Amino acid sequence: IKESQTILENKVRERTSELETAQKISRTGSWVLDMEVNSLVLSNEMFEIFDIPDGTPPLYSYENFLSIIHPDDKEYANNQWTNAMQNGGSYSIEYRIVSGHNTKWIEAKSEFTLDEHGKLKKGTGSVQDITERKLAEMTLVKFKTAIESSGEAIFMTDTKGIITFINPEFTKLYGYSIEEVVGKMTPR
Repeated sequence: IKESQTILENKVRERTSELETAQKISRTGSWVLDMEVNSLVLSNEMFEIFDIPDGTPPLYSYENFLSIIHPDDKEYANNQWTNAMQNGGSYSIEYRIVSGHNTKWIEAKSEFTLDEHGKLKKGTGSVQDITERKLAEMTLVKFKTAIESSGEAIFMTDTKGIITFINPEFTKLYGYSIEEVVGKMTPR
């Protein structure tokens, strides 16, 4: 029995290490709030995402957590969190956090369960650093705005020469509508 227990303990440590590695790769942290035993457990990646030095528990206070949320996102995040906690259920939101001189975009997902008396029993969630994706999305919006407001006719094709995009100036200069051009082969 002792040997079986040691094997099981080793497997648990191995799986925990694998989960931590997967969370580090995907830049995703997890947390569990258990009101029955009054505990909050954060994965190691949570400390990385929120730039928390080892041994420092600033997220253990909800007020401290709110203090690092970007001022423009604080009310929204707080409302989503509070509503899910009070009523049970889940949420999936994006918000920014500010740590020192850095601003990060976060995608947070959680699920809360209530006991038979309607009191919070447990909350489980994940937090992912989506800063790179959000910056890429913002860059695409800037490019799209620049292309659509350009005074030059711009069109794009796929590798077969089929037109996939035209900007508004193209329609003004050539008199064709988007429907008449997009999806058609470019003249050879």
